[in-house]
Amino acid sequence: MQTIKQIIDHYAAKQPDEMFLISPDHEFHFTRGDVQNEANFIKDKLASLGVSNGSKVAMLLPNGAWTAMLMLGITYAGRVAVPLNAIAGINALKYVIDHSDSEVILYDAEFAASLNLNVSELFGNELIQIEVSQINGPIWPVAKISKEDVEIDEGDPAVLMYTSGTTGQPKGVLLTQKNILAGGRNTAEAHDLTSADCALCVLPLYHINAQMVTVMGPLVSGGSVVFPQKFSTSNFWSLLSKYKCSWFSVVPTIIAYLLEHAEREKLDLTQFNLSNLRFGRSASAPLAPEMHKQFEKVFGVSIVETMGLTETAAQILSNPMPPKTPKYGSPGYAVGNEAKVIDDKGDECPRGVPGELMIRGDNVTSGYYKNPKATADA
Repeated sequence: MQTIKQIIDHYAAKQPDEMFLISPDHEFHFTRGDVQNEANFIKDKLASLGVSNGSKVAMLLPNGAWTAMLMLGITYAGRVAVPLNAIAGINALKYVIDHSDSEVILYDAEFAASLNLNVSELFGNELIQIEVSQINGPIWPVAKISKEDVEIDEGDPAVLMYTSGTTGQPKGVLLTQKNILAGGRNTAEAHDLTSADCALCVLPLYHINAQMVTVMGPLVSGGSVVFPQKFSTSNFWSLLSKYKCSWFSVVPTIIAYLLEHAEREKLDLTQFNLSNLRFGRSASAPLAPEMHKQFEKVFGVSIVETMGLTETAAQILSNPMPPKTPKYGSPGYAVGNEAKVIDDKGDECPRGVPGELMIRGDNVTSGYYKNPKATADA
């Protein structure tokens, strides 16, 4: 199975009543059967609006089960999801919307207002604008439903993610159906994910980490994921407890927040039922060994440090799973793809010698959108 449609249809037939997406803020759930039904509805709605297969659909949305559902529905329909970095600023957002050739924008008006973004100024009149309710989903324009069957190939584009980089305009990383499923499978393989696992996602869905690790990982392994709209130190452990989560994905900044909150509030973890919790994972930036060890000592939860890139559909390297011993300060070894370090001549470096990290696998992007020079350079 190398397309989102194949994966969603497979699990809808196999376990239609199993939970997949959970919204703790509004207490609604999408089962595997619900995901298939909603994805088909999204597909037909986009067709009825004249949005053809392969078209770009931008998303300016907060975290939540509906945001994840829409991303899945867009890719299920053979369209290309373009998640917008909400905090990038209006100039960067305008550039991405224009450069991506997006035809539709799905947006949350309250979310945009909270970021001081003027929706009419940002989107103009050229895009089809669809407001999204975090409770009821998209408010679709009234139009006759066009039932549509789409043929989707593993090499078709599925997600267009823009990276800020260090200089110049953001670059659009085009990930295919095969790429994003490989990203999910690499996560599942590295962390031994099964249908019994439930993840807590507190990272923003407009970043590659949350999309691939905590959406695609559970999608391909048959598990489930809990999506609060915001990260909060005060409800982090209670959410893990209430929904019997077995793992979570965070970044070093969140680890620091959780440690500081626990010390300030004299947090007693015995008030929570964390018997299902197997591990947490950290990525997106190096995790200081001292902080890593402190978190495990204070909370008694193993943290698996990993590394990923937008260009590789997230995870490329991972430390071993508990009870195996991690290497503190290291992002781990290659899982699901190949990795090597080369020198300036392209020869593999001896162990311990710095060089350029090279990655090869089904998860690696074929290139940057409308930027052949950057693609050739990479």
